[in-house]
Amino acid sequence: FSSLNGLNARSEIGFNYFSSTATNNPVVLGYQATSYSGYTSGPFYIATRNVTTDTAPTERFTILGNGYVGIGDTDPAELFTVGSNDAFQVNNAGAIASSSSITTSGPITIGTDVAISRGAANRLDLGSSDSLRLSGDGQLASVATAAGTQWLAVSVSGDSANRFYVAANGTIAWGDG
Repeated sequence: FSSLNGLNARSEIGFNYFSSTATNNPVVLGYQATSYSGYTSGPFYIATRNVTTDTAPTERFTILGNGYVGIGDTDPAELFTVGSNDAFQVNNAGAIASSSSITTSGPITIGTDVAISRGAANRLDLGSSDSLRLSGDGQLASVATAAGTQWLAVSVSGDSANRFYVAANGTIAWGDG
């Protein structure tokens, strides 16, 4: 199927069952000509519907002429975009460029040894074994360091010596510095 020639004209392949008299196909692969300069350009899309009535399908997956991909977004702002209004974006370098909300059922791992997780209601845990824990009201709930020997340790960047620490047994100590 191809609509009339012109700016924003669409060429589509529709999928439907054999004896249907419907006006709209439940699944469509399409191309929309958004520019007629040279040999034209425009996005490729896949549209589906989730009802059994003769309703036009909704665009679910879009690839723009520049290669940007949108899932649930017909005009992605970055290389890979998920959700309407560009809710989650990954840029050309593979970095998360924007996120309105990330929801996960498990920890988010950064590198090989740092994990961020929701330890309990209104609590954020950072590191393996809850090395840093913040409560929902922003209070520092606990900090643990090497092998649990020190409960809280403060050091200067690039310096391995602890300037101040509270040991797991409650001893408070000042280091060199």
